[in-house]
Amino acid sequence: MSVATAPVRVAVPRSPDRAAAVRLLVSWAPCLLAALLFFAQLGHRDLFSSHEARAAQNAQRMLDTGAWGVPVLFDGRADLYYWAVAAVGRVNGGEVSEWVVRFPAALAGLVCVLIVSAALRSEGRSTAAFVAAVALGTANHFTGISRTARIDVPLACAVLASLLAFYRGCRAAPLAWHALSA
Repeated sequence: MSVATAPVRVAVPRSPDRAAAVRLLVSWAPCLLAALLFFAQLGHRDLFSSHEARAAQNAQRMLDTGAWGVPVLFDGRADLYYWAVAAVGRVNGGEVSEWVVRFPAALAGLVCVLIVSAALRSEGRSTAAFVAAVALGTANHFTGISRTARIDVPLACAVLASLLAFYRGCRAAPLAWHALSA
């Protein structure tokens, strides 16, 4: 008569370094995913709409003429998105390309994802930070508009940062945070 014995399993504790590395990877995964979605083949297609073409033309005009005052449209209305495009164009050797004209919007989209993730993580809500960052970064319209040369996402990013500063001002040191929210 033989007696069957169950295998003995020994629990191996996770090392603190490995656990910290996993937490770090999970916390940055939404931002890395957003960066891939926003920047992959950003300059692959031609300028799509009149908004993108206008942004490219006006930023190139700023680079060519050196007139870095308040950028104006051909009809005389001010538009600040061209400063960002012209600045990236200057780094690109003074040339505005499809990639350059879309870069500020893509960067602002990534910054939005980073702000949402960091704000929730700082509140101790790491799961909510992960879910919210993934949801925002993969939202179809947000990703699409972040890859288009328009002021929408940079403006959304500025409003998000201002609202977060106001929220923090209501919860902590009001004067410093409220000054940032203005």
